[in-house]
Amino acid sequence: MHYDLSFSVFDKWLTADESDTFILSIHDVKSLNNYLQLQKIELNYLKLFTNLKDLFQLQYVDMGTLKLIDNLQFNFLFREISNHILKDQEKLFLIPKEQVFIMLSFDFNIYLYFIGDLECKLKDIFEKNEFHILPLNS
Repeated sequence: MHYDLSFSVFDKWLTADESDTFILSIHDVKSLNNYLQLQKIELNYLKLFTNLKDLFQLQYVDMGTLKLIDNLQFNFLFREISNHILKDQEKLFLIPKEQVFIMLSFDFNIYLYFIGDLECKLKDIFEKNEFHILPLNS
């Protein structure tokens, strides 16, 4: 699938082995230090989506029903982001006015699909929340 931008909490595209190792570490937290690393990633996601919610009228797209959910509360974001990280669930959000879809993917990258023109502002918001822009794969 074509996407316009991709971001990650990691500073590079993970190899298949690195991705598998990361996913396995989520399901087998062996130390406080390991948990704190995972907690930092979750916190980055929460800060990012709280900022997006506050700046735009962020909506959640229920991928099972394609129903849009708006007026997102922090607890809802916390639950959905936790499910994404801990249960490896894909999530889809929409910034409706600017027509931008934001996909939280199984590979722990975030993919943006632009119909409108909000690219520059979103790059800044993602980077301020410690997400790295990844080069586009052809």
